[in-house]
Parts: sequence; C-alpha cells; structure tokens
Amino acid sequence: MKTNYLIKLALVCLLYISDARVAEAAEVVQPADEAAVSVAGNVTLVSDYLFRGISQTWGRPALQFSVEANHKDGLYGGLFASNVSDKMYSDTRVELDLYGGKRGKLPGALSALNYDIGLIYVYYPGADYDQAKFEPRYDSSKFNTAELYACLNYKYLSVKVGRTLTKFFGWDTNNSGVGTGFYGDAEAGVTGSTRGSWYAEAAVNTDLTDDWSVNALAGYQSIANSKHLDWRYYKVGVTRSVGNSWLANLSYYATSDTKAYRNFWGLQNTGATYDVARERVVVSLTYNF
Repeated sequence: MKTNYLIKLALVCLLYISDARVAEAAEVVQPADEAAVSVAGNVTLVSDYLFRGISQTWGRPALQFSVEANHKDGLYGGLFASNVSDKMYSDTRVELDLYGGKRGKLPGALSALNYDIGLIYVYYPGADYDQAKFEPRYDSSKFNTAELYACLNYKYLSVKVGRTLTKFFGWDTNNSGVGTGFYGDAEAGVTGSTRGSWYAEAAVNTDLTDDWSVNALAGYQSIANSKHLDWRYYKVGVTRSVGNSWLANLSYYATSDTKAYRNFWGLQNTGATYDVARERVVVSLTYNF
C-alpha cells in the first residue's frame, strides 16, 4: 500500500512539473502583442537643403522636421517640413510634404527584395508664379507637385523611380519657356507640359561599424517636354551615430551642372543670381524621437 501510494504521489508530481514546464515554454515562445501602429520622427539642422542636388534654400541652412506612422501590415504615412528660399518659390518660405504608401517583401523566390510604393504631395503654402517680382507678371501656376514613386531594396543597395502626376513644380511655357526662365542658357526651357517628368536613382548604404556608415547615390532627373534642363546628380557621405538618438552626416554633392542652373535668377528679381546646382559639402545633425 505504501509503495502504491508513493508511486501515485510521484506520478502526480511529475504531471505537475510537466504541466508547469509546458506552460513556461508557452510563455517563452508566445510573442508579445505587437502594436498595430508605431510613430517616429526626427528634427534635422542641415547646412543646405538639397533636392536631387539642387539647393532649395539658396545655399543657406534649413531646419527640418519629419514624422511618420507605420502600420504593422506595411502601410505608412508621414509629414516632412522644411524652410525654403522665396527666391526659389515666390511668396513662401515653407515646404510641406505629405506622403504615404506600402512597404513589404516580394513574394516567393523574390522575398529577399523589399519594396516601397507610394505617393508624395509637395506643398508650398501661398506660393504661385504670379507672385514672382517680374513685369509682365507670370500667369498663375502653383509649385505644388504630386509624384508617384517605387523603390526596390536588397541588403545595402536600393533603386528608385518616380513620375510626376502634375506639372513639375509649376514649370510651364509661360514661366519656364525657352528664352524666358533660365538666364544661364538662353536655349534652355520648357516646350510643353511638364507633367510626366521622371527620375531614377540608385543608392548604397552600408555599415562600417556599429556607429559609422557610408552612403552613396547617383540619379537622373528628366523634365518632360524640355530642352537642356535634364540633370544628373551624385552624393557620397559618411554618417556617425551618437548614442541612441543622434546622427551626424557629412556629404559631398555634385550635379552635371547644366548651364541653365548656373546663373539661376531668383523669383524676387533682386538682380542676384546663384548656381543652385553647384557642387558642395553639406553637414547635418539629426535628433530621432
């Protein structure tokens, strides 16, 4: 009787231990509930705001802010804001970009490739070509631009293409036509609708250490129905992470320096010209939150 009792007691203990270990294992492998939406952003101070190699601040610094919300299924949306020069965009000093899209992995054998497809709308509040300080006045044409883009990424290499759904930053035959808008090259200008302008670029971004990374980019911008306005742009840089929140970057930018942009006449018509596409070194400091 005593032996049977001990056997039964041992079996009960084994069952209890076994159940406890199964429950413990289940707790270990059970993933924590992932938040459906995450939000992150940053603030950046940069010595010159360059858009595909062309200065948007007339060679001066910019303070920039961005915030982005990401859904666990890959959908995302964000806002970017920066100061710009009113010599580039008459009657405004602000750029606001609204964007959204979908990120994920390609299916099957292509699962090593990440994709990003989206739409961006670049908005310049209050800006219009009819506010430029020229006589006779330009016709009304907003700088606001909508652009579709698609990107593929494999490890440290990415390629991206985009196409405008609107005029290219308001350029048309009235304000940017041949002989009227680009004083660095009298033969340069727009000959028709700039809707459908496109760009393509390839980028490399790779870590050297936990704190240092290098990046490089080469791209081409084509302006629909234009002469002598397409340009190529390049960038090489190094980034240093400082702690968990700070990034410092030093980059060298260059373009094909199309003559049309060498003596770019500001829309404030002060008589001052500027080579907005010249090569330059840019430094930036970013705080991520």
